[in-house]
Amino acid sequence: MFLLRILQKKLRTLVLPFIALLCLGYLGYHTLHGDRGLEAWIGLSERLDALKRERSALEAQHSWLMHKASLLNGRKPDPDMLDEALRQRLYLGRPDEIVIRYRTPLPEK
Repeated sequence: MFLLRILQKKLRTLVLPFIALLCLGYLGYHTLHGDRGLEAWIGLSERLDALKRERSALEAQHSWLMHKASLLNGRKPDPDMLDEALRQRLYLGRPDEIVIRYRTPLPEK
């Protein structure tokens, strides 16, 4: 009986720290591996960097296309750009030229 009381008293003093240790372990695990943990944050930051690089490439391509389109618009289009656009669309060439048709490769993703 005496031994049982001592054992119960020891268990009572160990239960609260054990529960606190379990809670800290649970929170620590999810801090690293959870949906909003450190690993997910690192993955999202890498994805954000990749999307920023893709955006800058698309912005450069957009500005190039806008410049090219601005050369064809207006009251007086650029003669070289107009000649290039007409040759591409109508497959025209002068009699002293050799026309080589080729397929443009698909853009890389």
